[in-house]
Amino acid sequence: MNTTMRATDTVDIHRMLSVAESELNHLRKYTTIWYVAWLRGDLDISALRAAATALQHKHPFLAARVDPVGRRFRVTTEPVRDAVVALRTEPLDDVATLPVLSLDDGTFAVLVHPREAGHAVAVGVDHSIADARLSYVYFYELWELYTQIVTTGEIPHPPRQPIPVAPESAMESRGLMRTALPDKHWFGATSWGGRQQESSAASAPVLGWKQRFDPETSAALRTAARQRQTTVNTLITGVIALAERALIFVDTDEPVNLGFESLVDYRRHLTPPAELGEIANGIMIARSQVLVRGNDDPVQIGAEVARQIHEDIDTGFLVQSVHHIADGVLAGGFGPFIRITNPGVLPIPPLPQDVILEDFDAQLTTPPATIAGGVLAPQASRYEVYSIGDEFTIVCKFPEASLTDDQAAALRTDIVARVHGLANR
Repeated sequence: MNTTMRATDTVDIHRMLSVAESELNHLRKYTTIWYVAWLRGDLDISALRAAATALQHKHPFLAARVDPVGRRFRVTTEPVRDAVVALRTEPLDDVATLPVLSLDDGTFAVLVHPREAGHAVAVGVDHSIADARLSYVYFYELWELYTQIVTTGEIPHPPRQPIPVAPESAMESRGLMRTALPDKHWFGATSWGGRQQESSAASAPVLGWKQRFDPETSAALRTAARQRQTTVNTLITGVIALAERALIFVDTDEPVNLGFESLVDYRRHLTPPAELGEIANGIMIARSQVLVRGNDDPVQIGAEVARQIHEDIDTGFLVQSVHHIADGVLAGGFGPFIRITNPGVLPIPPLPQDVILEDFDAQLTTPPATIAGGVLAPQASRYEVYSIGDEFTIVCKFPEASLTDDQAAALRTDIVARVHGLANR
């Protein structure tokens, strides 16, 4: 199998990360986005390496290094690395143990772990060059190329894609300039049922639990959302709100102010809309606060969060956040906020007939960090809500030791019961 490809036109391309991109890098502490395919069947390592090579040629930032330059960062493309696919000898027992790509590691890695009758393949992308949505495109395209190579015996030569531009450049080209952030004067203190960290060492979120619903329940939940003239995400946001409130010991009728962070892809809210690959990091955070009582309707709670998300979009708060990333309202000065990430329906990547995708995981890995001055932003639960193919999935994560085992179990039991109740009503 000949993997030789012309690379001279993709090496030593330089681009400084913009102020916004660099600030995101500092806030994230050099996060790596991992997508893990749990596979059953024979894996052709030579074909996987060839697919990774072709993918790096298609997207030059996947063969690059990130260097700090003062407060900014510079991305420089390098020759494609065959060693990007690394074989591990030990099973992947916990996705939270996946490493952070250091500045010397490059921007892309594929780790192959053994498992019974198959492999766990973790595909990692440096958050400097791609957000979670764009990283999933790379994950999908890797398996698309792999399947094409295994099926045809030929190595494809996809055309090179343009280097993504900085968010500020994309906005300036559309006539959008920096303005002041709309004031959220009504924001106040929020509550969370977990324990806040007392030391200056920030704890990375750990996996609390993952619940994948069968296709029948998932379809019934989508039907329930349509019948209520709302979305699955709105329903689930309300369900999560009520379950989180139940961890706070107050009377049922007493309103509790809960804060929510919702990750929103602002590319499609530009005029004209930006393509996914035009901006490497095109996701900003909408923030909302809602008073929740124990017997509230989850549809109404979710709808109020959705209303505030749309308000952030309509007022320009979401897009202007790019220029104000270090501001208190964005850097965690308010809170705690329960974060809900909803990438929607993730298409199952194509695989050869003798390889089966048995499970799927997503993991953001961040190195431990000490907060300057010993002041921690308030922390809370984080949820990932998505469908992989036909199966609806909820993942709950929270800072280590912030919830007891009983609290984590109660969250899961409450949320799962409410989902089944909505689906079967």
